[in-house]
Amino acid sequence: MFKKLVVGTLTTGIVLTGGIGATSASTEGVDNTKNSAPIVQRTQILKDDFSLMNGEREVPFEHVKKADMRVHMTNNTKGTLDWSLKDSKGNVIGSGSLAAGKGFTNTYNTLPKGKYKLKVTHRNGGSGSFYAAARTLD
Repeated sequence: MFKKLVVGTLTTGIVLTGGIGATSASTEGVDNTKNSAPIVQRTQILKDDFSLMNGEREVPFEHVKKADMRVHMTNNTKGTLDWSLKDSKGNVIGSGSLAAGKGFTNTYNTLPKGKYKLKVTHRNGGSGSFYAAARTLD
């Protein structure tokens, strides 16, 4: 009987005081303003799956204005792909290789408006496809 009385008294005391630690939950001096990243507008200029033809594929697209450009590619083949991104003058903007099932996303800063080409070659001349997307960042 004594145990029930003590437990009942403790429970009543906790309920009446607002629970354990209720006084330590002060919000005084807390900054509740949200710090959000700036919104970046994007213009989709390329987004599709592409099949390799004789182990390679060249995908032309147009960067719509002088701005940053973001390029993404995913290798859907069973082998390694080599890729390069060139501007309208044939200058290499970026290049690399991509293992089977892997992807990358690169951002290129302040590229001029114009035509670009993404050239993709299967290292063993194999078949398959890849996904490519590009965006102009406003």
